[in-house]
Amino acid sequence: MDNFSSRLKRRMAEKGVTQKELAARASLTQGAVSKYMNGRQEPKPRELHAISKALAVPMEFWFDETQPEVESPKNENLLWKNRAVKAEKQVRELRAAFEEITVIANKSTRLSIVD
Repeated sequence: MDNFSSRLKRRMAEKGVTQKELAARASLTQGAVSKYMNGRQEPKPRELHAISKALAVPMEFWFDETQPEVESPKNENLLWKNRAVKAEKQVRELRAAFEEITVIANKSTRLSIVD
């Protein structure tokens, strides 16, 4: 059975987060993080929420025996790549729309000059 400290260590390794970084992100002391990692102490609910947020896992991650799916670095990279592709598509669509508006505006300007 996975305990809190082993899940914490595993998730920190997956995210590439050090004790010092986690402490800063979760507004904890490095000593407290060390105690959690070594199984000498478990965090209070407020601290657990801060750790969950800092490591991008749902609160259920710490309790669920089935281990909910969390994004691995590989999946996270794919997620960002997909977002970048979608953003690039949106930029192309916006540029095309802007070009259409520019053409229409230029035609309108020419018509009013000719009139």
